Amino acid sequence: MAALFAAGWLPLLAPLPAPAVLAATVLPGALFVPLLTVASLTLTALAPAGTSTEAVGWMSSAMRLGLAGGTALAGPLGGHFALPLLAAALCALLLTAPIPSAAAPAAA
Repeated sequence: MAALFAAGWLPLLAPLPAPAVLAATVLPGALFVPLLTVASLTLTALAPAGTSTEAVGWMSSAMRLGLAGGTALAGPLGGHFALPLLAAALCALLLTAPIPSAAAPAAA
């Protein structure tokens, strides 16, 4: 799903008229919520006991910081879509990286 999300930005690199750009944003837009849901569920499952709320809060903060940074850089970069494409590709790499399983805590 993350790879599809990243690939969904590729058509936006082409010089398209505004209606075509709007249509091309449908795929990454439609995949964002399911991808966010999978990321949240995975993060909650991997967070140590009692810290899932904090973990999801950190994820939310990181996303908002990324959105704000991307918006701030879009103007100086001339409105090119390379930045969101790079961010989506990085996200895909992070989501496909192997995660070592944590050992279960010993019973007291």
